[in-house]
Amino acid sequence: MRKVLWILVWVAVIASLGIAVQRIGFEAKQVTVELVYDFRSLEHLADLMGGDIKALLQDLRGRGVGAIAVAPYNLLEAALAGEEIPHEVLSYAEAHRDRLDLLWDMPVVFPRFAYEAIQEAGLKAVPRLGNPPWGLPESWRAYDPTLVILGAVESPGYPDRLAEYATVLQELGARVGVVEFALQKGVQALTSPSQMVRVHGINQRELESLTPSRIVARYMRAVRERNIRILYLRPFLEGEGQWERSLNVLAGLTGELQAAGYSLGESTPFPEWQVPRYISWIVWTGIWAAAALLAGAWVKVPAGVLLLLCGTGLVGTLGIAARSFQLAQQGMALLAAVAFPCLALQVTCGRSTLARFALISGVSVAGGFVVAGCLTGTEYLIKLAEFRGVKAMHVLPVGIAALGAILQPILPLESGRALWGRLRSFWDLSIPLKVFIVGGTALVCAGAVYVLRTGNFGLPVAKLEVEFRELLERLLVIRPRTKEFLIGHPALYFILKKDGKGRFPWLAPIAIIGQLSMVNTFSHIHTPLLVTLYRTGYGLLFGYIMGWIVFHLYELGKGLWTSDRGFGVSRFWQSGR
Repeated sequence: MRKVLWILVWVAVIASLGIAVQRIGFEAKQVTVELVYDFRSLEHLADLMGGDIKALLQDLRGRGVGAIAVAPYNLLEAALAGEEIPHEVLSYAEAHRDRLDLLWDMPVVFPRFAYEAIQEAGLKAVPRLGNPPWGLPESWRAYDPTLVILGAVESPGYPDRLAEYATVLQELGARVGVVEFALQKGVQALTSPSQMVRVHGINQRELESLTPSRIVARYMRAVRERNIRILYLRPFLEGEGQWERSLNVLAGLTGELQAAGYSLGESTPFPEWQVPRYISWIVWTGIWAAAALLAGAWVKVPAGVLLLLCGTGLVGTLGIAARSFQLAQQGMALLAAVAFPCLALQVTCGRSTLARFALISGVSVAGGFVVAGCLTGTEYLIKLAEFRGVKAMHVLPVGIAALGAILQPILPLESGRALWGRLRSFWDLSIPLKVFIVGGTALVCAGAVYVLRTGNFGLPVAKLEVEFRELLERLLVIRPRTKEFLIGHPALYFILKKDGKGRFPWLAPIAIIGQLSMVNTFSHIHTPLLVTLYRTGYGLLFGYIMGWIVFHLYELGKGLWTSDRGFGVSRFWQSGR
């Protein structure tokens, strides 16, 4: 029966590999990057320089920029500029005088001269659409935009008029630029994922603090690693030679893009992509089979019970899918992300350290493909939907590995009495108070840092680590994950060298970090799959090398300690006791 479960697992892996090949084909066609410059910043720069904004627009046209983003005047700006304020806006403001402090910042009217200057320069105008309470001005539609960028926390028309704006965008055939890290409310109802393109920009304050090389590197990272196909650009507004420095950044960026195989032009959204439902069912079956195999490694039960567990889990998932297919996708992806790294550490076959290292890592990589095989659809490619449970997938496998280290001598469990006896033996351990306090504090702090560093928002990254990451990017283009090649994989190598069966317990919670990190890398569907494979391969290669170095340094240090060949280390230690 266990062989049947393993067959189900590998059938799911093969199905996921087929999905991966299809996805790579989609991603390989997305090589056009669109450069969009911010009109408001250009207007400000022209005032600072005492020049004409039309000259700046002509400079941009000759350097690969094809579109200029135009934001509407807010109520205060429109009043100061002497623009005609629509009657419905005045009526709304009159009726809500108690909210004028908020209404002053709401968009009112698009500056007509901006559209005229952009058209005269031979560029395309890209309106930035917000969601004012009085509705958007109609002037932006008159210029038949092929791209609009959502520029607020809410989509135009949210919550009651989304259908109206969806009809307008459909009639125009306009693409919708969705700004990274600022997903607007209601955007799913505004248009389909096959009309959306991801946008990455750097705000003015941050731009002024970055060097030109870091600005270019950040934009390139967004394009290469996160499927960004619209880059939102701004000029420098501080310091000397602002425009010259801005054009140098633009030249450096376009040169890097073209050298990397990208072309400049009008970006195209990903096509509609959906995997047949029966393929998803095959993948889900394999995930439940992996979960059943993992359960069998912990509790000694008949193989038929494990097969029943697999079937029951699949039926439950299909029931969830009938109500919410996306929820079923995300739930199964989380289960796979937890089960496969834990299952990988159960692998004991392989004659050499390298073979065992490869087989264990291979199970985790297979799990990564399965996770990616769960999260299929255009909405995942543009991060409109994404993997859920990042914290859980980083914590649960580590906790399972730690518990496994404690219970290893009695696994698989045959009775509750054996479990109670093992736990009681640990409860009765005598630990010096200073060791308990220092060790416990260190463990809690390390765990807190580990958890807070997961996801996009958490503890800030130290400057030295940022510089180290950028060095790796310059050397390798795609950098490996630090916790894989500096922590997880070296710990796995150490385990395999210390115990030929690969079950040396106390480093297992650290070693599993590298395995779950690889699976987590595959869960980033908005990252091109080839980038994921490069990152994973680099992590394994350098992690194995790092493990070899650490282990041999350990052996050397242990030899010096025991032989005390002239260093006096052990005598110094003993004299201080």
